[in-house]
Amino acid sequence: PEQWTWTKLSQLADINGGFAFKSTAYTDEGTRVIRISDFDEFGFKDHKVVRHPFTPDLQKFTLAENNILMAMTGGTVGKSYFVRSLPELMVVNQRMATIKVSENTNPSYVDIAIRSEMTQEVIGKAKNSTNDNISMGGIKGFAIPLPPLAEQRRIVAKVEQLMALVDELEQQLAASRATAANLLSALVAELTAQPGNSP
Repeated sequence: PEQWTWTKLSQLADINGGFAFKSTAYTDEGTRVIRISDFDEFGFKDHKVVRHPFTPDLQKFTLAENNILMAMTGGTVGKSYFVRSLPELMVVNQRMATIKVSENTNPSYVDIAIRSEMTQEVIGKAKNSTNDNISMGGIKGFAIPLPPLAEQRRIVAKVEQLMALVDELEQQLAASRATAANLLSALVAELTAQPGNSP
């Protein structure tokens, strides 16, 4: 559309890799370390949490609200999570990218663009050609179709509205399936209880 531009992700965000923590340095107390296994597209996972003493050199690896996390290696390469809120201070481990969207761009819109089929196809090609890896250069080179800021906001609002509708429909479908299963169980129980019928 007019007024839209193709823009590299690196022009819209600061993109950093994580810190190379040594697993032998993890502690029971301290700042939480986020590894690839510690998140998915739905949020942070609170099993097997690891921590590390916080030092000033870790400041640039801290996670902030509205950042986007992305796995750069392994079977889940390319999975991402838009950090809407942080339950505590967190620092990012190696082989993960932290995408910090600039103030003049809507971070929710960038998250939608990253999760789009177009970008996921780029990630899939990189994954298949490099044995489950995507480079920092590959992430920085993502082509983002960028509309004016007001249009970005409208797109985000529409996507959120549609996702809420999808969630509602999924809940209704699950309820319908549960009802059907209960009716089937009752029918089977009634049939087997009749004389001459056996379970």
